Amino acid sequence: MPACLVIPASFTPPFYNALYLHTMGDTLMIADQVTQELVCMRPNGEVLWKKAGKSGEGLDIFME
Repeated sequence: MPACLVIPASFTPPFYNALYLHTMGDTLMIADQVTQELVCMRPNGEVLWKKAGKSGEGLDIFME
């Protein structure tokens, strides 16, 4: 019988729907269409940071 992966109820994925994806070395930059966040993470799943924009704001909000 194959092993089952059990995901705890407290698990929150780092992103839901990757609209854009950019790689820089071992760093991934993901624009999440669902949460309107820019997520910076490593390929192993470690989230380095997240930045949320506001409704109607362009990408320049992330350049603060």
